[in-house]
Amino acid sequence: MDKKKRLLILIFVLILSGIVVIFIHKNGSMKGDSIMEENAISGDDNTHWFHSNGIITSIDNSQKKICVDISQKNNFFDGTNITLNCNKSSLDITHLEAGQEITFYFFENNVLDTEVAIEKLNIVTP
Repeated sequence: MDKKKRLLILIFVLILSGIVVIFIHKNGSMKGDSIMEENAISGDDNTHWFHSNGIITSIDNSQKKICVDISQKNNFFDGTNITLNCNKSSLDITHLEAGQEITFYFFENNVLDTEVAIEKLNIVTP
């Protein structure tokens, strides 16, 4: 009987430990608080998608580029005005208009000074 009690206690402790690990992992309690980690949505250190918000100031449909005024400060762009390169074939910018707020997603290695090649964009305000 004593061995059975110890085995049951051991199983209980292992299950409880597993639940705690899953809870910590799902809630992100082990992540840092840097801006770049907060903006990460997928991948490892070299393949994170990051995001930022901005207001469209102009659109060049022929070159598939959008000029954006960044809404919030971040570690990726020096200024507040940047150009989004939307040449990825899945991006359709023909329905966008100046004045709309968008969220755009990108890889860190696609940021070049004031231009960034984006992977995806969502309209925040129609």
